[in-house]
Amino acid sequence: MNEDTLKSAILNTLLYHSIFKYPLTLKEVHKYLIGAVASIDTVKSTILELPNITLSKNRYYVNGFDYDYKQEYTVKAWHAINKTFSVLKKLPLVNSYLQLLAISGSTAALAFKPGSDVDLFIISKPKKKWTARAITLINLRLKGLHVDLKNTEEENEGKLCANLFLDGSNLEIPHDKQDLYTAMEIAHLKVLVNKNNTFQHFLNKNKWIKKYLPNFYQLATREWQIDKFQQHLINKEIASQQDVIDKLFKTLQNVWFKSHIQTPTTLENTWIIDHRRAVLDKYEKLH
Repeated sequence: MNEDTLKSAILNTLLYHSIFKYPLTLKEVHKYLIGAVASIDTVKSTILELPNITLSKNRYYVNGFDYDYKQEYTVKAWHAINKTFSVLKKLPLVNSYLQLLAISGSTAALAFKPGSDVDLFIISKPKKKWTARAITLINLRLKGLHVDLKNTEEENEGKLCANLFLDGSNLEIPHDKQDLYTAMEIAHLKVLVNKNNTFQHFLNKNKWIKKYLPNFYQLATREWQIDKFQQHLINKEIASQQDVIDKLFKTLQNVWFKSHIQTPTTLENTWIIDHRRAVLDKYEKLH
């Protein structure tokens, strides 16, 4: 890779995160490097040659951009992540339907600002997606742990938002969402529960991530042999039959969804809070 290409990749990475007013450390620039592969030492030496980049308290800022970062945001993010794990591990009924549980969004990116909630990314057991979604939402709402859209940001601060679900029998992200935004969201994930190497299976089914974040993909997969995860998660015969209870939960949620959202129901349509287009539009204007 030539030096100009790497400089462009570094600048694009910093610009992308400037949308969230979040300056990166050297390790973060290396991990989230957009569209390029480079060692952390090479990134460090190259970033020093970039004009209009300021290093302050071990974080890199693009000059001329309005940042809103305080060290306490990172501390609060880790506190929220640890608190979430402590709370959710006490909900065995929820955990019984999950293969993977991770924190996503701004909290996972360690940018927990006033009014931030905690987004959850969940992969259910195969053919249990609607059951997992219903059980999770019911439990969280009954215990007052879930975000209430009627409340203010301040009232929802630290509350959980279970808005991203995938089924364990189909781990590939939909093609229309295979972009930089989704790749970065995946790279930011803080995995709390990972049963049967589900996260490794998930990455293996989404190799498109390498196009956008090759350093992240390399870092995330280098400790295991990807070939050994080619096997199916469960027996094909079992996976081919959707659970009767799951069908019931899908029907019930379908009725609610049509009455409130008025669109055909798929699991992806339950991803109501999705800032993809706004973020990508801003990014396109910056680089």
